[in-house]
Amino acid sequence: MKDTSSVPVSSTSTSLRSTDALQPSLGASLLASPDGLTHAYRAPRNAALLGSLVMAGASLHGQATSNEATNGDNPIDLPPERVQDDQVQLKSPKFTLPLRDVPQMVNVIPAEVFEQQQATSLRDVLRNSPGITFQAGEGGSAPGDNLFIRGFSASNDIFVNGFRNSAQYSRDSYNLEQVEVAKGPSSAIGGRGTTGGSVNLVTKSPYQRDGYNGSASFGSADQKRFTFDANQVVDAEKGIAVRLNTMWHEGGVPGRDAVQNEGWGIAPSIAFGLGERTEAVVSYEHAEQDNIPDFGQPGALASGSDVPRSNFYGLVNRDYEKIESDVVSGEIRHNFGEGLTLRNLSQYSKTSRDAVVTSPRFVDNDASTGLVRRNDVKQQDREFEMLGNQTNVTWDFATGSVVHTLVSGLELTREEYTNYGRSHDATLQPTDVYNPDPYEPWEGTTGRNGSVVKGTGDTIALYAFDTLKLTDHWSVTGGLRWENFDAEVENSDPTVDDLQREDDMVSWRAALLYKPVTSVTLYGGASTSFNPAGESLTLSTGGGRGGTAANNPNIEPEETRTYEVGAKWEPAGKGFMTGVSLFRTEKTNARTRLDNDEPYTLSGEQIVQGIELSVSGSLTEKWSVYGGYAFMDTDVKESRNTEEEGHELAYAPEHSFSLWTTYQIDPKLQVGLGAQYSGNYYYSTTAGDDTVPDNTEYWLFNAMVSYSVTENIALRFNIENLGNEEYIERGYGGHFTPGETRNYTLTASFSY
Repeated sequence: MKDTSSVPVSSTSTSLRSTDALQPSLGASLLASPDGLTHAYRAPRNAALLGSLVMAGASLHGQATSNEATNGDNPIDLPPERVQDDQVQLKSPKFTLPLRDVPQMVNVIPAEVFEQQQATSLRDVLRNSPGITFQAGEGGSAPGDNLFIRGFSASNDIFVNGFRNSAQYSRDSYNLEQVEVAKGPSSAIGGRGTTGGSVNLVTKSPYQRDGYNGSASFGSADQKRFTFDANQVVDAEKGIAVRLNTMWHEGGVPGRDAVQNEGWGIAPSIAFGLGERTEAVVSYEHAEQDNIPDFGQPGALASGSDVPRSNFYGLVNRDYEKIESDVVSGEIRHNFGEGLTLRNLSQYSKTSRDAVVTSPRFVDNDASTGLVRRNDVKQQDREFEMLGNQTNVTWDFATGSVVHTLVSGLELTREEYTNYGRSHDATLQPTDVYNPDPYEPWEGTTGRNGSVVKGTGDTIALYAFDTLKLTDHWSVTGGLRWENFDAEVENSDPTVDDLQREDDMVSWRAALLYKPVTSVTLYGGASTSFNPAGESLTLSTGGGRGGTAANNPNIEPEETRTYEVGAKWEPAGKGFMTGVSLFRTEKTNARTRLDNDEPYTLSGEQIVQGIELSVSGSLTEKWSVYGGYAFMDTDVKESRNTEEEGHELAYAPEHSFSLWTTYQIDPKLQVGLGAQYSGNYYYSTTAGDDTVPDNTEYWLFNAMVSYSVTENIALRFNIENLGNEEYIERGYGGHFTPGETRNYTLTASFSY
């Protein structure tokens, strides 16, 4: 049996004077400590602004490095990071391999990158990952983090520290340590859904050093934002530390009239036993938003219109969006020695969103009228709750010459979705498309009408994954997950039947790895996913247009499989990583129907295949990069609707690209430049070629310069959309949200 008892579950941070030993990855660094053990250290927030570290661009394929030239002789204390076999791992305990050897394209976006970019929303953070697009909100979905990954909806595939977070709203980045984007079907890891991939948000937690960081930002559209991040060691001997993150922001949206966003958040956490065999972390986060939401402009204006992009067709005196979210998490981890570790995680989350939004449509859906109606109001009054527990056992052992890393676990989750019916009682005259008045009086009322629809989803899952190191060059990895998902929907209307569907599903993943040299990993693998009818906690036997709905409880789950081959290269000691992945994803029984009057059947087939490249880390001691490129060839191969067959998937641009690079000119001055490209894409699989909006294809360029005024105080200036490009940030057939115009932000920060 392999004895790993001498390796701590988490390392203990120390002060560092020589940064040459640092081999960072994913915004973290590895260091051989005096005790001979390998420890990992995460770079502190705003480190780049202080000139103490070169930008830590990173992904699964990428690493960053700190730089002695930018650090001088100042000691740096960095928080700990979990490591295994000298490699930083993904946060999910279900991944048994170091990041470099995970046989899947996973982009890990560290806080250092999105803080340098002044990316304050999850949506902006995810623009660093190619192949992701965003849909505008509609009656059934909020205009928030409504994303597509590789052409498949992933709005239900957002996780917080490994637990599903299905609430529909715009998330802030202030309490995020890193964002992990796993590409391709992965129900074996994440459960139902995850057809195109999943997003895991890793929140900040205490570490073993006192640290205090804060920032104040002022920008275009009267934007103001303040953050504070404090970590305090309470008892170093017992490994007790507390951390507090807070944020407040207010301001408009550059290039948009009347739209206003305001929010605040607070996230305390406490850790016990850091660096010991038994660790426990308890965290809580509360956040609120009070916004004037934006559904943008009528879809007919998306291409070739002379209507000002700033025009807002909602009503300031009626439209609103109020969001409250709470997340409580607890984790306890014990290292028994002999390679055996037990980890138990619990989480409760609740998010409510109450919103009244004007959906801009032309009168009679005819642009020639020149009038936009204001009575098409979307009211969304919803609550999402989740209570979950995961128990994972990791065991390193050997059978003969074969070394195993086995992870097995049990997951229990209850999710609830409550949708309150609402009504309003006033009518309004339409407004001129060229000259709308968002401040027009409104004297009506709006509120709940007594109807309630409640959906519940219970998940019981068992899983096991094993990685077998056969030789120094060859390994195999794989696993199975069995999941029981029971969805029920109750309606307060006694004339509407309650609905229920229960599915037992098995998903798997497997891969073969070959390492010709330590720094190179070649792999080939496959995995599966499934989409049950009630995956969004909604079920229906209607459909609104005569046929049955896609979430009909009589429909079996959709199934998807993917094949992927790839290579990753991480030169030893260079702080740099790059990778390439060729993939083919097949949804083999997609829901399809002839027209809106016909029930769905599972007779469709959809294909997404392509290539994705990733590069990140330090090319030199002063020059760092983080970026990627994705090519996707999508096809509705089979469908009962002949208009769909041969059509591309919606929200799937053929080409997408992102790059963020920084250069340290001298110990105090750093500059950065970013570029993003999105090819155009359809909003539906039946849209004609002439319906593709020109502005879904765009180039964006951003720039940053930061200067360390003193050892502890820095200034940063960001310019976004340098070329003042007109583009569609979020699109939909009926309306679209224009992207922000050229805008500026000045940030002052401190770090002690």
